[in-house]
Amino acid sequence: MQLIPTILKNKLATVYVEAPIEFRYSADPMTGKGLRTAFGIKVGMLINAHTRNTKFQNKAETAINDFTLKEASKSFFNKTRISLWAGVGLGHISLYGVTSLPFV
Repeated sequence: MQLIPTILKNKLATVYVEAPIEFRYSADPMTGKGLRTAFGIKVGMLINAHTRNTKFQNKAETAINDFTLKEASKSFFNKTRISLWAGVGLGHISLYGVTSLPFV
Protein backbone atom coordinates (compact mmCIF):
# COMPACT_ATOMS: atom_id res chain seq x y z
CA MET A 1 0.00 0.00 0.00
CA GLN A 2 1.41 3.35 -1.07
CA LEU A 3 0.86 6.39 1.13
CA ILE A 4 -0.23 9.57 -0.64
CA PRO A 5 1.60 12.73 0.53
CA THR A 6 -0.40 15.58 2.07
CA ILE A 7 0.50 19.26 2.07
CA LEU A 8 -0.10 21.05 5.37
CA LYS A 9 0.57 24.61 4.22
CA ASN A 10 -0.29 25.96 0.78
CA LYS A 11 -0.16 29.61 -0.31
CA LEU A 12 -1.33 31.11 -3.60
CA ALA A 13 -0.59 34.73 -4.50
CA THR A 14 -1.56 36.73 -7.57
CA VAL A 15 -0.46 40.25 -8.46
CA TYR A 16 -2.59 42.45 -10.72
CA VAL A 17 -2.05 46.00 -11.95
CA GLU A 18 -5.42 47.73 -12.04
CA ALA A 19 -6.72 51.01 -13.46
CA PRO A 20 -10.04 52.25 -12.02
CA ILE A 21 -12.47 54.66 -13.68
CA GLU A 22 -15.01 56.11 -11.26
CA PHE A 23 -17.92 58.55 -11.47
CA ARG A 24 -19.28 60.11 -8.27
CA TYR A 25 -22.28 62.27 -7.41
CA SER A 26 -22.97 63.94 -4.08
CA ALA A 27 -26.15 65.90 -3.38
CA ASP A 28 -24.50 67.93 -0.58
CA PRO A 29 -20.70 67.75 -0.95
CA MET A 30 -19.94 70.46 1.65
CA THR A 31 -21.49 68.64 4.65
CA GLY A 32 -21.30 65.05 3.34
CA LYS A 33 -24.72 64.28 4.83
CA GLY A 34 -26.71 64.07 1.61
CA LEU A 35 -27.25 61.28 -0.88
CA ARG A 36 -24.08 59.94 -2.54
CA THR A 37 -23.86 57.62 -5.50
CA ALA A 38 -20.87 56.22 -7.36
CA PHE A 39 -20.20 53.66 -10.07
CA GLY A 40 -17.21 52.58 -12.04
CA ILE A 41 -15.17 49.96 -13.82
CA LYS A 42 -11.79 48.49 -12.95
CA VAL A 43 -9.54 46.87 -15.58
CA GLY A 44 -6.52 44.84 -14.51
CA MET A 45 -3.69 42.81 -16.00
CA LEU A 46 -1.96 39.83 -14.36
CA ILE A 47 1.68 40.52 -13.49
CA ASN A 48 2.68 37.52 -11.36
CA ALA A 49 1.17 34.34 -9.92
CA HIS A 50 3.01 31.91 -7.68
CA THR A 51 2.41 29.14 -5.15
CA ARG A 52 4.36 27.91 -2.15
CA ASN A 53 3.86 24.48 -0.55
CA THR A 54 5.55 23.42 2.70
CA LYS A 55 5.48 20.58 5.24
CA PHE A 56 4.67 17.42 3.30
CA GLN A 57 3.23 14.52 5.33
CA ASN A 58 1.92 11.08 4.54
CA LYS A 59 -1.38 9.60 5.81
CA ALA A 60 0.36 8.30 8.93
CA GLU A 61 1.12 11.96 9.77
CA THR A 62 4.87 11.55 9.64
CA ALA A 63 6.92 14.20 7.87
CA ILE A 64 8.17 13.19 4.43
CA ASN A 65 10.34 16.23 3.79
CA ASP A 66 10.66 19.62 5.37
CA PHE A 67 11.34 21.62 2.23
CA THR A 68 9.50 24.35 0.38
CA LEU A 69 8.19 23.83 -3.15
CA LYS A 70 7.78 27.12 -5.06
CA GLU A 71 6.18 27.46 -8.49
CA ALA A 72 5.67 30.57 -10.60
CA SER A 73 3.29 30.05 -13.51
CA LYS A 74 0.55 32.23 -15.02
CA SER A 75 -0.80 29.52 -17.32
CA PHE A 76 -4.03 28.67 -15.41
CA PHE A 77 -5.09 32.22 -14.50
CA ASN A 78 -7.02 34.87 -16.40
CA LYS A 79 -4.58 37.38 -17.83
CA THR A 80 -7.06 40.25 -17.59
CA ARG A 81 -9.60 41.15 -14.93
CA ILE A 82 -12.62 43.42 -15.47
CA SER A 83 -15.01 44.33 -12.67
CA LEU A 84 -17.97 46.68 -12.26
CA TRP A 85 -18.87 48.29 -8.98
CA ALA A 86 -21.48 50.68 -7.62
CA GLY A 87 -22.23 52.34 -4.33
CA VAL A 88 -24.96 54.39 -2.74
CA GLY A 89 -24.90 56.15 0.59
CA LEU A 90 -26.88 58.45 2.83
CA GLY A 91 -25.05 60.26 5.59
CA HIS A 92 -22.50 57.96 7.21
CA ILE A 93 -24.09 54.71 5.93
CA SER A 94 -23.06 53.34 2.53
CA LEU A 95 -23.70 50.17 0.55
CA TYR A 96 -21.26 48.92 -2.10
CA GLY A 97 -21.40 46.07 -4.58
CA VAL A 98 -18.75 44.60 -6.90
CA THR A 99 -19.11 42.01 -9.64
CA SER A 100 -16.50 40.52 -11.90
CA LEU A 101 -17.14 40.21 -15.62
CA PRO A 102 -16.00 37.07 -17.42
CA PHE A 103 -13.23 37.63 -19.93
CA VAL A 104 -14.59 37.44 -23.46
